[in-house]
Amino acid sequence: MAKRKEGGRRANLVRCYLTDGEYTRLMSYTTSLNISVSDLIRAKVVYGGMLDVDPVKLLDVFVQIARDIARISSCISETKDHLAQTGEISIGSPVADACRYLMEYQADITCLEKAIRMLLIRMDRKEKML
Repeated sequence: MAKRKEGGRRANLVRCYLTDGEYTRLMSYTTSLNISVSDLIRAKVVYGGMLDVDPVKLLDVFVQIARDIARISSCISETKDHLAQTGEISIGSPVADACRYLMEYQADITCLEKAIRMLLIRMDRKEKML
């Protein structure tokens, strides 16, 4: 990688020729986003495949998801225990259907947890690249 120029600027230059209309659209787009053309190119071309989010907001969302999962899982456990104690499960009954839905829910939760882990890994990789 080339050394940075004075003032922290990057040393590698990329040039692009645009029509007047294209340039006007580009400038209005960057102005509306309040970013530079370089930042736009970096965000869309270089880091376009990566998720760009505020880590603090994302962490807040994950904390809320974890609370909801814990609450729902607790309710599921209580329901399963109650059903196991009363022995009210028979094939074709609404309770059996509820148990099936609970099992599907637990499978969905596992998939959600994997997706969250992968998202965190992607964020970590992006942070290391910057």
